[in-house]
Amino acid sequence: MSGGRRAGVSCLVVGPYAKPGHISTQLNSHVSLLKFCQFTFGLDALTDRDAASHGMTDCIDTSQQPNAHP
Repeated sequence: MSGGRRAGVSCLVVGPYAKPGHISTQLNSHVSLLKFCQFTFGLDALTDRDAASHGMTDCIDTSQQPNAHP
């Protein structure tokens, strides 16, 4: 990484609560999955990096009817 740029990681979110057709504009990294698990299960962050992560929460909607065929 140079010039203050951060690298993002491509990710395909599949599951019954994934938002159909959603394209995230948030910058995520490998720790985003860790942050999502911490958020889901009420766990504390392990590092400052995962504490600052978005956690891919914009890709999941647990209030929606589960998708029959993700």
